Amino acid sequence: MAYKETRSFGGNGGGAFNPVVVNRFAVNSGDELDAVIINDNQYGGNGGMRHDTFYLQSDEYFNYMDIRSGDRVDKICLRTNKGRAYGPYGGMGGGFQVFENIRIFTIGGRSGARVDRLDVTMIRDYQPSSIYQSGPSDFVVTKVFGVGTHKFYEAERARTAITYRDLCSTTVAMNVSVEAEFFAKVSTSLNASVTTQSETEKVAESEKQASTTSTYTINSGEVGLVISPADVFSSSGKAWFAPTGPATFVTAKCGTYEQIKAQFLNKRVWDFSRSMDVQAPVLNGKSINELGAICYQFPSDTGVIIYQNGDYQGRATSFGPGRYNVDSLGWVGNDQASSVRVPSGFKVTLFEHADCSGRSKVLTSSAANLGNDFNDIVSSLIVEKI
Repeated sequence: MAYKETRSFGGNGGGAFNPVVVNRFAVNSGDELDAVIINDNQYGGNGGMRHDTFYLQSDEYFNYMDIRSGDRVDKICLRTNKGRAYGPYGGMGGGFQVFENIRIFTIGGRSGARVDRLDVTMIRDYQPSSIYQSGPSDFVVTKVFGVGTHKFYEAERARTAITYRDLCSTTVAMNVSVEAEFFAKVSTSLNASVTTQSETEKVAESEKQASTTSTYTINSGEVGLVISPADVFSSSGKAWFAPTGPATFVTAKCGTYEQIKAQFLNKRVWDFSRSMDVQAPVLNGKSINELGAICYQFPSDTGVIIYQNGDYQGRATSFGPGRYNVDSLGWVGNDQASSVRVPSGFKVTLFEHADCSGRSKVLTSSAANLGNDFNDIVSSLIVEKI
């Protein structure tokens, strides 16, 4: 099981510098590390040779470190999950230690004329989250408002910080691997080192104070949603969300299910607030539970809709006219289809194997159950207008 650990390398000289999430890293070195430069802030002196700055990509992290240290830090070498390396830089003094299968969370330490100590917080036996199954565009709802007048912050940075604040406590409680991943996303998005829930709350409050606000009025038959485009990740069978853009305030018509569906057509909407159906009762019974999260899907009715479960339940994907191979089956996925809606004027041919091969089944009307002969075996299909 993954666990978080802080290890110190070096002595107690110099003054302390705070641990931060690393986005950019460089060193000055000779026989020792003369300075470390973390996110463009230098700690240590001006001796030694300055080495190029290492820029971590948005999905990149240090997963390997070897280090030599005694009373000070003598040498360091880092590698990433992308196979890139930084170093080794420094000399051969001190004791040697190697750390593999980690994710470096933060680096702090002590420095004076040289780097006296590095304090490295790492996730040991790190288990990376996986990006969730591809499909329609994903959005996460963090707040829901009913009838009334509501305030919303205009500055994009404020909206982003507030969204991360709202997501924070539930997300970082999942496990230490997700905690490190989430705060790396926060730090990158806000261009500031954020490593705890309290720091996230402080940044959000500061950004709120700096932002102007707008007022939105929600009338009867409407619902107000604070909604953000997001990447959806899976860890230990649970979903978590990382915004990919600033939140917006959406006033959605919700007198009927068709009204709200029209506004989110071909999108997946994840209800982190768990209250959409409270303010919009037309959504009652319309969600699915996916990775422990509430998800609403709104596939288009202008094509054939394939469902994961019988009776038109579970994950759904809409297909217009064309040929669809195993890698194009969207959210339903390979060998998962159990029911199909076929609108008037359409025909769908389901195939047992990829490349539209093997046994086939032709439908010109909807089937609430594909039966024992074709349940959970569809690997490709052809949709035609007739």
